[in-house]
Amino acid sequence: MPKMLIAYPGEPLKIMETAMQKDQLQELVGGPLECLQLGNGLILYANQNSNEKDLPLNTHFSQGMIKGPFVITKMNNEGKYVGLDENDLLTLRSSVLRDKAELTHS
Repeated sequence: MPKMLIAYPGEPLKIMETAMQKDQLQELVGGPLECLQLGNGLILYANQNSNEKDLPLNTHFSQGMIKGPFVITKMNNEGKYVGLDENDLLTLRSSVLRDKAELTHS
């Protein structure tokens, strides 16, 4: 199963293996999806209504301001979720994530 990174405000970063269905992503972020392309097939999903819901700032993201939980995964050129590999995680830790602590697997 493809791996994705999950970041909840105030909690350790997690890696989860999942089938990555849209409804599951919406459940993880707590609402409709907002998509941010990070490059190289990496995609960040967050709650589109985070401002209206006044969700807490997620300090795990270092490239701007994200409120509430977010999920990062990867798609190939055909639009299929392929999940994150170890190189993707290294890239994310060095360029996108503020927290350099160990990732927990769930």
